[in-house]
Order: sequence, then structure tokens, then C-alpha cells
Amino acid sequence: MVPGWPARDAADDDELGRQMDDSTLEVLERLRGDPDYHRHARRRALFSWLLTGVMALAALAFLAGLVYGAGWYARPVRAGGVVTVGMLAALALVFGCLAMTVIYVQVCGRVIDPAGRALRERARTASGQAR
Repeated sequence: MVPGWPARDAADDDELGRQMDDSTLEVLERLRGDPDYHRHARRRALFSWLLTGVMALAALAFLAGLVYGAGWYARPVRAGGVVTVGMLAALALVFGCLAMTVIYVQVCGRVIDPAGRALRERARTASGQAR
């Protein structure tokens, strides 16, 4: 138990169990059997793994530069300047992370989430649970 957090008891588990009634389970079963849902899940996973791979490659390239080109990273951008190539590379990595986050949020908000909502709504309608 975490100090300051409310204690959990059997009533909490019972409340969660009541939220998962038979109609909700029916919708989940319909989604599980829907080929469109599986296509959607594959596309979502592919997109997530693609962005993960791009970020991992960027981080590994930065680290490889530190390991194998530490002298190059230590060079100032201008002769006599204070800003080094490594500082700019680190800044580029940070802004790249921010850009990838913005891209992820935009694609999820415009494509992935609406498609998921449509699939859930279609499953609810098919099981007679229209909202």
C-alpha cells in the first residue's frame, strides 16, 4: 500500500466487475471477431513501432556520435565560439522527440482514434447498445 493513497478492498473489485456486464462483453467479442478491427489494430501498432524505430535510430546515432566522434562533438560551431556541434546535435535530438510526439498526437487524433470509435460504435449498434 502506498502511504496517502486510499486502501483498496473487495468492493472496488466488485465495482469493476459490475462495469463489465454481459452487453460490454458482447461488444468486446464482436470487436475481437471483426477483421476491420484487426486491420485497425495492425495499422496502429505498425505506426507506433515505426515512430519508435525512428526515435531509437536517432538516439543510437547520437550515442554513436558520442562514442566514436567525441572530438567532433566537442568542436565549436564557429572558431572561438562557445556552442559546440554536440550541443546542436543534442538540441536537434530533443526537438526531434518533440516533433515525433506532435506527429503521433496529430495522427492519433485525426485518424486512429476516430477509426477506433467508429469500430466500437458499429459493434455496439450490432449488439443493440447504440449510445
